[in-house]
Amino acid sequence: MGEKTKVDKSESYGLFGKGRDEWNNWAQRCLSDRAELEAKEEWRLNSDQDGIPVGANQATIDWLSCASADFSNHSFGSNADLSGFIFPGPVIFREVAFHRNANFELALFHHFASFESVTFSGPAHFQRTVFAGGSSFRRALFQEDAHFTHSQFLQHVNFEDAQFSGGQSFFDQARIKGTFQNASFGMVTFDSSILSCRFNSVTFGGVSDFSQTLFEDATSFLRARFVQAIFAGAEFKQLSWFIGAVFEYNASFFNTRFHQAVAFQHSKFESGASFTGSQIADAEFFDCKFGDRSDFTHIQCGLISFERTKFASDVAFHGSSFKKDAKFRDALFSGDASFAKARFEQDVVFNSALFKRLVEFDDVKFGGMSNFSQATFDGSTSFNKATFCRDVAFVGIRAQSLFALSQVTFHLPPDFRQAHFSEAPSFDESQFCVSVSREPTIEFPARWRALKRLAIQAHDHERELEFFAQEIKSLRNVEDFQFPIWNNYSRGKPLWPGGVRYWMGLLYEQTSDFGRSVLGPLVGLVLLMIACTCFYFSYQFNIEGIQQDRGGSCTQIFAAMFLAVHNGLVVTGLGRSNKLEQSYSCLYGGTPSMPNMPDVIVLVGIFQTLLSAVLIFLLLLAIRNKFRIK
Repeated sequence: MGEKTKVDKSESYGLFGKGRDEWNNWAQRCLSDRAELEAKEEWRLNSDQDGIPVGANQATIDWLSCASADFSNHSFGSNADLSGFIFPGPVIFREVAFHRNANFELALFHHFASFESVTFSGPAHFQRTVFAGGSSFRRALFQEDAHFTHSQFLQHVNFEDAQFSGGQSFFDQARIKGTFQNASFGMVTFDSSILSCRFNSVTFGGVSDFSQTLFEDATSFLRARFVQAIFAGAEFKQLSWFIGAVFEYNASFFNTRFHQAVAFQHSKFESGASFTGSQIADAEFFDCKFGDRSDFTHIQCGLISFERTKFASDVAFHGSSFKKDAKFRDALFSGDASFAKARFEQDVVFNSALFKRLVEFDDVKFGGMSNFSQATFDGSTSFNKATFCRDVAFVGIRAQSLFALSQVTFHLPPDFRQAHFSEAPSFDESQFCVSVSREPTIEFPARWRALKRLAIQAHDHERELEFFAQEIKSLRNVEDFQFPIWNNYSRGKPLWPGGVRYWMGLLYEQTSDFGRSVLGPLVGLVLLMIACTCFYFSYQFNIEGIQQDRGGSCTQIFAAMFLAVHNGLVVTGLGRSNKLEQSYSCLYGGTPSMPNMPDVIVLVGIFQTLLSAVLIFLLLLAIRNKFRIK
C-alpha cells in the first residue's frame, strides 16, 4: 500500500483549500490502498449500534482513520464548492454552518457521510451526488432551496428531525433508502405554480420512514417508488401528489393528516395500505391498485374518489366518516369489503361497482343520495340497520347471493327497478318513513311497483300490501288529480286525469287503510247502523195521525234497530218477513199485513244496504289479507 496520510480537522480544511484536483488525488490514493486490502482479504467491516460501518480488524481501522475527513463545527463564510469531490472514507460535517451556497453536485461519498445538525443558510446543491455508504442529515436545517435531483442514496440515509424551512426541496429522480422521522418540509411563501418539496421519480429503497414528518407546503411524490413507506403521523399542510407512485410493501399512512387535497391517481399499493385514523381534506384514488389488505377504518375525509380502483384483497372502511361526496364508480372489490358503521354525509356513488365476496354496509348512515345502479354483488351482502336519509338507487343491480335488508330505514322509497336477485330480499323490520310534505315525484310510483314485485317474489304479503298502498298514494298529483285540469281541454289531453282513481283511492284509504284494516270497516258498519237506527226512529215524528197496531209488544226503538240491522247486513233471510212488516207498522203505522213504508225510509234503506255491502266487502277483504287467505 502507498503511504497513509491521516487527515484531521485542520488538514481536511487545508486540503480542501488546495482544490478539487489535489483532494481527489489524495482520495484516489486512499481508494487504491483499500483495493489492496480487499485483494489481500484484509478488508473487514462491522456496524456499530447506530448502523455506521466500523473496522473489524486493525488494518481496516487504520485505513478508515487515514481516509476520513473531518469538517465538524467549521463555518463556511463564503460559497463552499465541493462539487465533484471524492470522499473515500468517513466524512464528518457535523454542526457545520454553510452561510452561502453549499455545492456538492456530482460529489461521491464512498463511506458514511454525516451532515448532522448542519445549517444550510444558502442553497444546498446535491444534484447527481452519490452516497455509496450510509449518510445522516439528522437535525439538519435547510433555510433555502435544497436540491437532491438525481442524487443516489445507495445505503440508509437519515433525515430524522431535519427541517426544510425556507426554500424548495427537490428530490426528483433521486434514489433514496432512508428515514425522515419528524422531518419538517416547509416554505415561508408559497406560489401555487411551484412545488416546495419534490420527490418526483425518486426510488426509496428499504424502509422509508417519514413518521411525524411535517410538510408545511406543497409536496410531490410523482412516480416515486417505495419498498416500504411509513408516513404514520405525518402532516401535509398543503397540496400533495403521489400520482403514479408504487408502494412495494404495505404503505403506512396511520393517523396521517392531509389538510388539503392529496392525489394518488394511478398509484399501486402492491401489498395494500393502511390509512387507519387518517384525516384527509380531499383525496383522489382514481384507477389505483391495492394488492393486499387495505385498511381505511375510522378515516375522516372530505371529497374522496376510488373510481376504477381495484382492491385485490380485503378492504375495510369500518367506522369512517365521509364529509363530502364519496365515489366508488366502477371499483372492483375482489376480497371482503366492510363499510360497517361508516357515515356518508353527502352523496355516495357505487355505480357499476363489482363486489366479488362479502360486503357489509351494516349500521351505515347515508346522509345524501346513494347510487348503487348497475352494481354487481357476487357474495353475501348486508345492509342491516342502515339508514338512507335521501334517495337511494339499486337500479339494475345483480345480487347472486344473500342480500339482507333487515331493520333498514328509508326516508324515501328506494329504487329497485330492474334489480335482479338470486332470491328476493326481505325487508324484515325495515321502515319506510315517507314524508307526506315532500313534493310528488314522477318516479315514486314505479319505485313502489318495483318494491311490490320484490315483496311478491319473497311471499311477503304484508309488505306487498304496504307497497301497493304507497303506490296508490304516490300517484296523487302525479298521474291522478283531485280536480279537473281545465287547460287540458285546449291541449287535447284528458280533462280529469286519474280523477276516479284519486277519489276512490282516497276513500279506500280512509275506510280500510287499503284493505289492511279490519277495525275500520267494522266500526264504519256499526256507526252506519246506529245512524240509520236514529234516523228510522226519529222519522216517525214527521208523520201525523199514525195508526199503529203494536200487538201489545211493539217497542219503536227496537223496531228501528231491527230495520237498521236488517238493511245493514245485506244478506236476505236473516229475519222473518212478518217481523220486518211489524217493524215498519210499529214505526210508521198501518197494519202488520199492510204497513206504511215512507219513500224516504225506503231510499235510505237502499243507500244503507249498498254502503253496508261495500263496508262488508272491505271487512272481508281485510280478514282475507290479515290471514293470507287465497
